[in-house]
Amino acid sequence: MKKVFLFLSLAAITIISCKKEATKSCPTSMADLAGTYSFVKVESGGGGTYSDVTSYYTEACERDNKLTLNANGTYTYTDAGTVCTTDESSTGNWDIDITGHLNIGSVGPFNLDDLTIISFDCSTLVAEADFGTVGSTPIKVRFTFRK
Repeated sequence: MKKVFLFLSLAAITIISCKKEATKSCPTSMADLAGTYSFVKVESGGGGTYSDVTSYYTEACERDNKLTLNANGTYTYTDAGTVCTTDESSTGNWDIDITGHLNIGSVGPFNLDDLTIISFDCSTLVAEADFGTVGSTPIKVRFTFRK
């Protein structure tokens, strides 16, 4: 009986002491976002439902490119890995405006201006752009980048 009680006590302590780890959230200042990112995926959707459209909007040679956001407000987009027929490397300026929107400009196949930052966990950045509405459903394109 003592062994059963001991086993149940240990099981209860283990269950009670285990808790789900909260999703990490990091500040989204220019200094915090600075770093080199890879495109993970592009999603399109509306009304809370998104579909992965990465292969529709990007060529294979674009999926390994790097976007470096510097804390001083400059960026470098590098056509890395498999180089596309036309080298898409570019440089420019980026910022976070007074409303908190991320503005990078035209990078590869995308216009990354006026993006709403959805989440940032210090390594994965998710941001989306509004593309109007169809009927009463807002259409959005969501970009996921990883440092």
